[in-house]
Amino acid sequence: MKPRVIYFIITKQCLLKCKHCHFNSSPDLEDFFPLVLIKKYLRKLKRVKSIEKIIFTGGEPFLIFPKLRNAVHDAHMLGFDVAVWTSGYFIGTKMDFSQAVRYLVDIGLNEIIISVDSLHNNTRLEPLIDDLEVESEHLGVKLTISRKHESEASRPPDFAYGGTHDPSGVILYRGRAATELNEKQQLWAPENFDICPHQDLVNPDYLWLDSKGNLLICPQIPLVNLRQVKISSFFANFDPAKHKILAPIVEGGPFELAKNNNFKLKDGYVDHCHLCSEITEKIIKKIRK
Repeated sequence: MKPRVIYFIITKQCLLKCKHCHFNSSPDLEDFFPLVLIKKYLRKLKRVKSIEKIIFTGGEPFLIFPKLRNAVHDAHMLGFDVAVWTSGYFIGTKMDFSQAVRYLVDIGLNEIIISVDSLHNNTRLEPLIDDLEVESEHLGVKLTISRKHESEASRPPDFAYGGTHDPSGVILYRGRAATELNEKQQLWAPENFDICPHQDLVNPDYLWLDSKGNLLICPQIPLVNLRQVKISSFFANFDPAKHKILAPIVEGGPFELAKNNNFKLKDGYVDHCHLCSEITEKIIKKIRK
């Protein structure tokens, strides 16, 4: 396995409770990545030569700005390309943006990703984007605007493998979206979902890391806990065929995972992630028992 990008879920707490959130973030969710572990895992990940970029995300990473600043500095000093993904809740004017972001740029931030869409209830930022782009150039940081939207009700799911994690486009129906945004969508027979179109499960380009040390290949599927393995050996010897959840998905997508686990299927699902998330949730609960 040679991943290029690691998403650090630095906190799952957020001012918002978006219906499409993969991690079920909310104001009440107290989940924070200890700084000592951020430093530890960054150094462990540095041993994996393929990893080039660290993206600090959440939740809302700016809620824990002092810790975020330390994390950005550490990642930069280790030679990583460093990005932060935010809802931009703190931005009222271009000056707000500049004053907050400059403290991160000064210590190594390369990119700031801002979600701007109706799902995040912050389309108020749209008129500011041109000004934010100018400020970004002055600061010397790349600005990426993420725009997510629901699928058109009659549109078939995307069956084409994208290769990388696209910050914009149609939402995936996993996490909270699997239960709160599926009612208006057309459902498709589970037999259609015989691949994973969003991630290369054999050699993934990106992974997530949560505050418990769990390395995830998607927000619903943990690979391993970094506290329990020698990281360089794990990446070198990774074999999805030995993973209880991944093996059947590689073989035949979420539909094969359902058959493999005798999962009672519904008549239809919105997309691959909708089916996969329902199955994996039950499997993981069973394993933990």
